[in-house]
Amino acid sequence: MNRNNKDIFQENLLEIQAEAESLGIETKTGFPENSNIKKLCADIPVSFFIRYKIFPFDEKGEIIRVAVCDLSTIRPLEYLGTSLRRDIQPVLMSRELILEAINGFEQDTLDESKEVIKDIGKTSGSSILLSSAQRNDLLDIASQPPIIKLVNIILFEAIKARATDIHIQPEGETISVRYRVDGVLNEALTPPIESHNAIISRIKVMAGMNVTERRLPQDGRISFHLGVRQIEVRVSIIPTIHGERVVMRILDKDNLLLQLEELGMQDYVISFIKQLILRPNGLLFIAGPTGSGKTTTLYAALSKISHTDRNIVTIEEPVEYRLDGLSQIQVKPDIGMTFAAGLRSVLRQDPDVVMVGEVRDSETARIAVQASITGHLVLSTVHTATAVEALSRLFDLGVERYMVQSSISGVIAQRLVRTNCKHCLEKTKPSLALLKEIGWEEGMNAEFMKGKGCPECLGTGYKGRTGIFEGLIIDDKVRSAISETLGIKEITTILNKRNYSDLKMSGLEKVCTGQTTVDEVLRVL
Repeated sequence: MNRNNKDIFQENLLEIQAEAESLGIETKTGFPENSNIKKLCADIPVSFFIRYKIFPFDEKGEIIRVAVCDLSTIRPLEYLGTSLRRDIQPVLMSRELILEAINGFEQDTLDESKEVIKDIGKTSGSSILLSSAQRNDLLDIASQPPIIKLVNIILFEAIKARATDIHIQPEGETISVRYRVDGVLNEALTPPIESHNAIISRIKVMAGMNVTERRLPQDGRISFHLGVRQIEVRVSIIPTIHGERVVMRILDKDNLLLQLEELGMQDYVISFIKQLILRPNGLLFIAGPTGSGKTTTLYAALSKISHTDRNIVTIEEPVEYRLDGLSQIQVKPDIGMTFAAGLRSVLRQDPDVVMVGEVRDSETARIAVQASITGHLVLSTVHTATAVEALSRLFDLGVERYMVQSSISGVIAQRLVRTNCKHCLEKTKPSLALLKEIGWEEGMNAEFMKGKGCPECLGTGYKGRTGIFEGLIIDDKVRSAISETLGIKEITTILNKRNYSDLKMSGLEKVCTGQTTVDEVLRVL
């Protein structure tokens, strides 16, 4: 009889518990509260606990009880006993409980923003450069100088707040530290202006930049661990009249790699994308402004393609996430490695699928179109407001209509709207002016849902984001319109006669289901 994984896990657990009992090792199913232990372990790196899945939780005289999930964990316990100058008594617990306890320890360790800001005047220049090339856990800050603590806290709090970007900007007597959460900037901290140079220097050290260069823009990258997560941050620094300004883009792989079904797409859009990526050739564009989630959609589409029997190559600027099974190429225009040059080289690598980060010039557009005609599946993005305007962009870039007609399979246009906070939902009626502005007078007598603001959503009424989409499927009628040299207005008229669902309709559908508000749809459109 076949056994499932749950049965096997249960058997293994019972065996481990039996072995622990035979060795006289206690088994527990939870942690007691003990604040003294956290103070006692303040000088032990968090990464040590994570690596070996152990955590001290109780102190009795000269004995410290330590949770372990592996009975063979001997040397780390010996090291811990030596460091704390105590005898160690192991106690068997589940791996999940231990990691949860470590996570709580991490957050308590960093809950000191105000105290750090008070002490930053004590930081010396040499301490900022300390461990310049090291990439330790972000949370190992117990013995670090105040500036290093403050930069770590800025990063940690941004990640905890689900921010996508961090802005650090000098303003008069203070520094403005803002987080972009759900597409909107919010004030987070205001350290004194005296700490500005030290903060910038520390960030430059972490990103591998030239610390002494303050006249020219610089770009860099920071990589670190946050507990069990690997985080990367793209850093851009530019000089301003008030001092250097920093913007950090947080690249959290856990937040990017979503499935198509999790993006908020209509069923017909999901079905269309799945059909397209199974074809041997064709051209799919994802359209929208910067920050509308186009890269996330491209990666979600690529995740549906088998990496074993198809050669997949991406050309990106920059490569934001390293993905297994793909050959990813970084665009470097300063040495001649442009999208067009990279695409030409990739086509000599026998690719089945090519993802081009962006079509922004005539040469790249022509090569991408030609590649899709000659037997390659090409996925790319374009900065246009609607799906139909992507066709216009190709025409403007000089691609002949007959080539566009033959190559393009479809265009997905998208935006990101904030979703209502589930903790403070209430019924509301949007203003008549808003409804008229968005052209939806049918909704005048309807009641909708809206978050009124609470601690969970930081008083905004919104928490999280979802996509609104329009899918332009290039069928025979649209191809005929392209070949007849019809303009964008005429093509849009043809689509409207077929009840084409555009971005506004997609947004209003989410308003009707209580996911977002009319105000938010109007804001992004």
